[in-house]
Amino acid sequence: MAHGTVLDVMVFNIWHGGNLDKFWDGAAFNVVHRHGFEEQNKAELLEFLAHERPDLILMVETYGLGERIEAALNRRREDGRVFRGVPITREQGQLPGRDNLWLFTWLPVEEVYPVVSEPPVTSFHFGGARLGLPGGGHVHAFTAWISHIANAWGPVNQAAMESALGLERSHWDEELVASDDPRRREMARTILTERVAAFADDDAPVLLGGDLNTQTHLDWSPEFADAPRHEGLVLHWPVMRMFADAGFADVFRTAHPDAARYPGRTWTAGHSFMYAPMRLDYLLARGDVEVLASSTRTRRLPEHRGGALDELYPFYSDHGAVVSRLRFGGDREGYRPERPLVEEPEIVEWPEIPKEPAGRRVPRGEMSVQASSAASDHGASLAVDGDPRTSWHSRAQPSPPDPHPHELTVDLGNERTLAAVRYQPPIDGYQGIVTRYTYSVSDDGQTFEPVSSGTWARDSLPKDVLLPGVRARYLRLTAHAGVAGYSAAAELIPYVRD
Repeated sequence: MAHGTVLDVMVFNIWHGGNLDKFWDGAAFNVVHRHGFEEQNKAELLEFLAHERPDLILMVETYGLGERIEAALNRRREDGRVFRGVPITREQGQLPGRDNLWLFTWLPVEEVYPVVSEPPVTSFHFGGARLGLPGGGHVHAFTAWISHIANAWGPVNQAAMESALGLERSHWDEELVASDDPRRREMARTILTERVAAFADDDAPVLLGGDLNTQTHLDWSPEFADAPRHEGLVLHWPVMRMFADAGFADVFRTAHPDAARYPGRTWTAGHSFMYAPMRLDYLLARGDVEVLASSTRTRRLPEHRGGALDELYPFYSDHGAVVSRLRFGGDREGYRPERPLVEEPEIVEWPEIPKEPAGRRVPRGEMSVQASSAASDHGASLAVDGDPRTSWHSRAQPSPPDPHPHELTVDLGNERTLAAVRYQPPIDGYQGIVTRYTYSVSDDGQTFEPVSSGTWARDSLPKDVLLPGVRARYLRLTAHAGVAGYSAAAELIPYVRD
């Protein structure tokens, strides 16, 4: 048997301390939706962490939950592991609930590295500790959060969807890559050339994990241009290239080099994976580290599924967790987890974009539409304007937004015999993808009769419902539930019999 120590390491951004969309802004809690699920989600999140109980957790957005996480990890100690939580974010004058970065481990904490608060990287963004290894030696473990400004995931998803739908792209490859804006690149440079260099000044292994708010050249290389949902995009992301050039290996992609078969999606587990696969969360390793396995966690535990919280947020956070098994060399036998090797990663079955339903589209100039709720810049008319790049969206501001149900009512201009209706969710993001619906029809616009209801997948694909022979002048979509607590439609397209 090989010498050394085997450890399970988790990287996890827990979204406002498990509070979902209720967050502390330094003075008070801001509540986006008054759904009341914050405490239930935190309790289930703690149960999830106690169930996983990896040897080391590199955590982002801990925000006041650190002590409870430590207690949850120590609910059982029959294996002799006693966990310690180490706050990494320790700024002078730090406000309550702003303790962004932590690490949790049972390994000996030999040194917590001092805070360096020199912009653009403070302890809010980066820090770590030296941890002793049972097999001898030590490892440098760092938790990181890099700026989310100028996100690329929305434009990348839109570019992929536009290509798939045969539309002219709004953003080309160079524009998408440029979203790794100077701030993100400068933060990565500072982390690599100043912080890691100062603390990890020996030949010991280095782990760096967290929410890096970017994507990787390894996933979007020419080799994978024809991978499912990539639609020919080749994107040479500069930030992750900087880490690779500094000797860091992407642990998940090391374990699973085939980005087509194993996309490793983490964004956005708590909302919708949209169309194009997105990774924002990484464990990086440098030095004498052997990658044995890696997989993601993007679904609530079975005992937490099926209720109202699960319908609104199918995972504990907007980010998925990444769990990896690593072996560290040493001159003697160290520790090995008792549980089996972490389970295989997600192999995605990619449904194709459905063919257009039979029938003739009602000309958009003959239709008008009204909504029971609409954002000021996303009015109802955008759902029937023939352009999937624009969308109707239920009112979002000021908080709290209008609760479900939301209604979108189309006047077909005159009485028609319907064949089908297509609902196209927004193609530039996840908010408002309708997940539970009813279609109703009316002759007079006052009395509506339901003709179809059901649930839809949480993705950007068009959703078709056949309504053969249904005769009506008015067609109403009622959204009973939607991703992130909103409703939206890029297009609502009625089809009529020729």
